[in-house]
Order: sequence, then structure tokens, then C-alpha cells
Amino acid sequence: MISRYIFVCLYFISFFLINRVYDLYQYYFHLSTHNLFSQQIVSINQLNIEQLQHILNIRGITYININEKYDLIKMVEQTGSVRKSELSESLEDHTKRQTTIFSSYKQLLDFVDDCKDNIWFIHLLPNEKRRQSIIYLSPDKWQIIERRLSLFNIQTGILSCSNNEYSNLCRTLNTERFILLVPTINRRSINIYSYNIDSMKNYNYQYI
Repeated sequence: MISRYIFVCLYFISFFLINRVYDLYQYYFHLSTHNLFSQQIVSINQLNIEQLQHILNIRGITYININEKYDLIKMVEQTGSVRKSELSESLEDHTKRQTTIFSSYKQLLDFVDDCKDNIWFIHLLPNEKRRQSIIYLSPDKWQIIERRLSLFNIQTGILSCSNNEYSNLCRTLNTERFILLVPTINRRSINIYSYNIDSMKNYNYQYI
């Protein structure tokens, strides 16, 4: 009887000690993780203007005509905390996804059909001979759009009609145009939305 009582006491003591050891482990693990995470976060107020602009660049946020440090800090704060690794991250790492160049409209549709899970934003360039207006969208503005859309995993592409004179689309295209290809819920078809460049030439690309 006494031995059984001793065994039960030892059992509960062991159970208590194991729980205490586990609690201590959880506490120190959480403390070390918190310290490690806090060491990786940089105070935004301590960054200079060049560093703030770099953070906005790699996050795909434009800051045209914004040169005041206070305004840049507010923009960075709206996009989240800053990690130390971001300060040394090169811009190329964030823009490694390149725009796909399509040789024909058929190739575009076939390519999109094979990637029904993706949303595509395509820039259509009219044939030089049939063009009725100047090209509004400069390469630097297109890069802003590309970088911004890449944050939402939206693919970008360009189709020039200069080498597709016999395409039905290119025959009727005489101004710059954007098309947005969005997969349907059942992924069996794709919705195509078209936008004139005239309606976007004065658009603030920061909010795309």
C-alpha cells in the first residue's frame, strides 16, 4: 500500500516537473525568437532619404515629386515594417520577372490558355504603318506597372503588331491598347477586358 502511494506521488511529481520544463522551454524559445525578430526590424525614422526611396523601390511603390523625409516615412509605414535584409536587397531581385514578348496574338492566347491560373496584363502596340497616335506609355512607366503588378502575381506581356500585319486583331488596331485576361472560376475559359491607352495616359501608376 505504501509503495503504491509512493509510486503515485512520484508519478505526479514527475508529471509536474515535465510540465515545468516544457513551460520553461516555451518561454525561452519565444523570448529568443522575439529578440531575433526584433533585431531584424529597423526603425523607419532612423533611415535616410536614400534608404527610404530604396525600400519604396523594391516594394514597387512610386514616389514621384515626393522628396520630404516625413512623407517618405509615411509611405513606408503604410507598406509595413522594414527588415535589415531589405536595406541590402538589390532592386533586380524584385524585378527578376521579365515581361513576356509575344510574336503573335495566337501565341498569346495559346500561352495564356496553358496558364489558366494566372492573370495577364498585356500591352498591345499597333503596327507602325497603321498607327494613328503617338506611343503614350514610355518604357520607364511600363516598368512601374510591371513592378507593381508583380506584387499581386499578375503576369505582364507585350504584343507588337508590327510583325503581325495579317492578324485580324492587328488589322483593326491603330492605337495603343491594354487587355486584361482573367481566368473564370471554372478555369475552362478566360475573360478578356480591353482598355484604351487614351484613358490611362494620365493615370497615376502608383495606385494600379
